[in-house]
Formats: sequence, structure tokens, C-alpha cells
Amino acid sequence: MTTFKYNWKLILLVLLLIFADICTILATFEITSYFRENFFAHSLPDFRKYSIEKFVWVIIIVLMMLIYEKIYFKRFDYWTDMKRILKALFFSFIAVLSVIALTKTSQEYSRSFIFLFFIFSAFTIPITKRYVKKFLFNFKMFKLKVNIIGTKEKKLSIRKEIKSNWYFGYIYDNREFDIVLISSYGYSVDELDLIIKKYSRSTKDVYLIPYLNMVNFAEADIIEYINVRSSAINIENKLLVPYNIYIKSIAEFFMSLFILPAFLVVHIIISLFIKIDSPGQVVFKQRRLGRNEDEFSCYKYRTMYIDGDEILKHYLEKNPDEIAYYDKFHKYKNDPRITKVGELLRKTSLDELPQLINVLQGKMSIVGPRPYMVEEKSKLMDEVDTILHVKPGITGLWQVSGRNELDFEERKQLDVWYIRNWSLWLDFVILIKTIKVVLSKVGAK
Repeated sequence: MTTFKYNWKLILLVLLLIFADICTILATFEITSYFRENFFAHSLPDFRKYSIEKFVWVIIIVLMMLIYEKIYFKRFDYWTDMKRILKALFFSFIAVLSVIALTKTSQEYSRSFIFLFFIFSAFTIPITKRYVKKFLFNFKMFKLKVNIIGTKEKKLSIRKEIKSNWYFGYIYDNREFDIVLISSYGYSVDELDLIIKKYSRSTKDVYLIPYLNMVNFAEADIIEYINVRSSAINIENKLLVPYNIYIKSIAEFFMSLFILPAFLVVHIIISLFIKIDSPGQVVFKQRRLGRNEDEFSCYKYRTMYIDGDEILKHYLEKNPDEIAYYDKFHKYKNDPRITKVGELLRKTSLDELPQLINVLQGKMSIVGPRPYMVEEKSKLMDEVDTILHVKPGITGLWQVSGRNELDFEERKQLDVWYIRNWSLWLDFVILIKTIKVVLSKVGAK
């Protein structure tokens, strides 16, 4: 009886999600038609709006690609969902153009309309799906009950993620559950084997969380050796491959050129506020460690008073507990040297903007590990070769992972994880999250 109820709820959820995507695609069709008729009428050839019946086959292709990417049958986090949606749309675009070419109907379909339709869909489908899922998961019937097996620390960590990440539509329940999550940390191979056997008998979906948390297995290739009943996981440090480094550097250089005009406008505004707030230069230089341990001058907006050292000296005499805090977090809890404008710049990370010049100089990346100070090199210890093998970034994983709450060791581990698991998609996600950090003035997750 429980299985029937579960399947009925799952089928209903899938149908509702498919229906929502059909509505979104139809709305996108109308939006595209409006833009093509009203904004590109003079710059592109004449266009006559299609009837929706003529466009049904395109909608079917898009839906088939979304189904192929398991959008409706597996629960991913939002960014993985978006990645799969964009992948489905890309191959749908290729398929539609191929059908038009093979059937020789290019005169019947506007290529500019097709192109605009898929561009708009890349925004409308992921955004709409996010809000639809948020609405549907308000109903308990659509949530999957999850049991968590692991050490006390790991269970608390996973439960916290389940509670905060509503996009999965999970709810913790260790009595009646649909899914089992097993954290392998702290268990021997024999113990894990027994746990998996136990829950596999009665639960269809059993997920194993590997002990190696510094490897993103979602991006790894798994090779099966059937004869010996074993699998090998190919772990590739992609950001240490010269080809990937060149691609990333070229992409970020042109991105920097593109945003340079906007930066100059913002720079003038911020410079005026800094000058009004306190005397001193607008931008200051600080020696930082770059790629291959080369030192460079890192640019930042001045966020402190020019006599900050003297102010700090008197402050530490009255607050000696701040010294221990700095040793752990490499910053002061209440730094008296920071100006009012400087505090706002730091909260929004806008003090890092002048580093765009460092990117154009080839000294930094837009996304990368944090630029470490020269005196911090000894504290990098065994990870120094990994972290300093790539360019530091204006923003990075540490900055969008609650940076104000992280100590030095946690920041270092995030940088190592980023380097070992780098991808262009990861850079894209970090950039989007950075915008959230800047607008909300807090560290994203």
C-alpha cells in the first residue's frame, strides 16, 4: 500500500512538472514572437508569426531532450538541474536545425526566431522550474522521506543541508522513508557492505556518499572492469592541464574587456565616496602570491584610515582577545581601522573590483583561489604547490561559501577543492553566486 501511494504521488509530480514546462515553452513561444515582430522587424528579414500547431514538433523535441536528461525523474540540486536543462536545450537546438535542413524547410522557419526561442528558453525554463518546485514542495505529499546513515556529525551536516536546500524536496524521516543516504565516513568496507545489503532489500533508492570529500565524483569518469567486477574512477586535476588554463585565461580576459566600461563608471562613484569619507588614496597596492609563487601587486580600494596601524595598536592593547581571533581567522572581529565606506565595500566585496586590472595584466583570474598574502605562504604547508600553481581570483568558492564564518584552514581546503574539481560550469555558478553575495551583503552557500 505504501509503495502504491509513493508511486501515485511521484507520477502526479512528474505530470505537473511536465505540464509546467509545456506552459513555459508556450509562453516562451509567444515572447519570442513578440520580440521578433517588434524589435527585429527592420534589422532582419520579414517575419510572419507561426501558428502554434506548426511549432508542436519543436516543443516535442525539447521535452524529449529534457526527459533524456532525467529532469523529471531524478532530484538534482538547482545548479545541476540548470546544467542539464541547458544541455537539453543545446542539443534540441542542434536537432531542430538538422530537421529543418534535412527536410529542406528552411524557407518555412525563421532561423533567427529559432535562435531567439532557445536563448529565451535558457532563462525561462530554469527560472520557472525553480518557482514551480518551490510551490509544489510546500505540499508534504510531494516530498521524499529520507533516512540518513552515518556518524552523528555527518548526519547533522546532511540534515542541515536537506532542511536548507528546499529544491531537493526532501524531508528527514528515519522510520518511514523512500530514500536512504549512507555517509561512508567512519565505516569499514565490511560494515558498509552490511548496511547497503540491509537497506537495499526494502528501499529502491540507496545513495552512498563517498568518504573522499575533496573529489567531485559528479565530474569524474567511471570506467567499468566487468571481468573483475570492479570500477575505476578517473580523477583529473583539470585546472592543472595547460589547455584548460589557456581556455580559462582567454575567456576571462575578454570578459574583463567587456565589463571594463561598467567598471570605470562604478570606479568613479566609489572613488568619490572614499574621498569624501576619509583622506588618503583611493586604491592601494598589496603584495600577494600569484601563480608559481610569483609575487605581484594586488589592487584594492582603500577601506582603512591612513593612520590605521596606530589605531590598531591602541585597540589591541585594550582588546588582547582579538590577537587570538586573528591567528585563527586572519582578520579581526571588530577592526577599528576600517572606515564607514570601507565597511560597506568589504561587506559587498566591492573593494576587490580594482583587481580587474590585475586580470587584464594576466596576474589574476576572475574566478580562482583567494590571493594569499606573502607571509601566509608558510601556512599553506602541503597544499602550497596545488594552490600556487594557478592564478588567484577576484572571487572564488570561499567567497560564496560563507566566507565571514570560515577560518584559514577551511578557506584553504575550499581553494584546493576548487582547483581539483574545476570546470567552466563551476566558474559560471560561482559568478552567479557572487552577484547574490554582492546584492545581499552576505556569504552565499
